[in-house]
Amino acid sequence: MKKKAITWAFVGLGRQAERFAEAMSKTQGQRLVAIVGDSKTRTAGFAKRYKVSHRFSSLKVLLTSDKKKHLIDAVYIASPNNMHARESLQAIRAGKDVLCEKPLALSIREGENIVREAKKGRVHFLVDFQLRQNPAIQEARKMIAQEKLGVLVYMDMHWSIGTLGQSALPKLPTHMQWREDLKRSGGGAVMARGVHLFDLVRFLIGQEITAVRSFTDASAHSVDRTAVGILELEKGTPALITTSKQIPSADNRIVIYGSKGKLTLGIFDGGAHTLEFTTARGTRKTKFYARDLYGKVLQDFANAREKKAFVGATADDGKAVIAITEAFIASAKKARAVSVSFRN
Repeated sequence: MKKKAITWAFVGLGRQAERFAEAMSKTQGQRLVAIVGDSKTRTAGFAKRYKVSHRFSSLKVLLTSDKKKHLIDAVYIASPNNMHARESLQAIRAGKDVLCEKPLALSIREGENIVREAKKGRVHFLVDFQLRQNPAIQEARKMIAQEKLGVLVYMDMHWSIGTLGQSALPKLPTHMQWREDLKRSGGGAVMARGVHLFDLVRFLIGQEITAVRSFTDASAHSVDRTAVGILELEKGTPALITTSKQIPSADNRIVIYGSKGKLTLGIFDGGAHTLEFTTARGTRKTKFYARDLYGKVLQDFANAREKKAFVGATADDGKAVIAITEAFIASAKKARAVSVSFRN
């Protein structure tokens, strides 16, 4: 018997929504049927590109209509960061499963509310940390769990972008300018890529981050462009992270050092992704082709709904990243180490 397709609504129609819409068009058993946008022109264009039948001006209006017509099973939230909590709770309380863009929310209190309501409503809730779907990341995670590196000593992660010859950042399109508004975004480089790195530390190593010592170039007038921090894992291992919007030709990679060997991951740039394993016997290099991570997120979401194994980030994982982010930002402001608190 053929499975019923998961019917989706997208809230927010920026770059990430485009990526997921493209992935969904190639994914069996999933269908985009409704969209929510705050620009009539952009919403109409998006609907035409992806053949979407139903357009709405707000999630509230969509969910009201859904009570009568049952248009959707799930909601993908890709609105500005400060809207994630409110819209997640609206979707949960309407009984919809949710895939939320990172970050889950902008405060640990909001994160706790989402976790509690998702459990209460018995809905499936995942956060889009798509790098978990990268086969090189999954292989590295398995090797670490098998203790092939021995005792973990140090971790170094760098993920930055930039253009040679340009010191100023290019002006963002109108629909993306919320990223430069601290109240709407919560931060710059930290929220764009830093949160991914926080999640990857937890996902790869399987330990919580307990304290942070950080620096950013954020000011009272602008979000951070560059952020650097040392994270302390629960067993004492330090992890250095660097992320920036202004470092051209960055040496983007993850390096994990252990007493028996070293793992080097090249996953942030185009082309084949690589995993190098160095021991006393030499270095073994493996290439991976990380095609369509967004399609893998969608399939993972379907697996979660069917109670199959999945690797995606849960609401609890999203809440943990909020706690780390809060400590990171507080450490930069206070110029001292800050403990990570996973409760409000």
